[in-house]
Amino acid sequence: MHAAVYYFGFAAVMAGIIPIVPKMLNLRIWVLNKLHLKGLANWHRRAATPIIITVRMIFAVVSIILIWLGVQAL
Repeated sequence: MHAAVYYFGFAAVMAGIIPIVPKMLNLRIWVLNKLHLKGLANWHRRAATPIIITVRMIFAVVSIILIWLGVQAL
């Protein structure tokens, strides 16, 4: 029973992170600019849309897997 609670909790956290992925990317770009890594920051800026979509998909899949594991642990 305890494992199911952890799985569902981590799934909720992963699902809650999905909407803030663009803000996380903007923070990463800002940090790279502050570290004077302009080339890497520009690459992140150019590839922003595919990165955001990919990270959101990964978080969604991990969340679904955690929910499935939680149901199996019940």
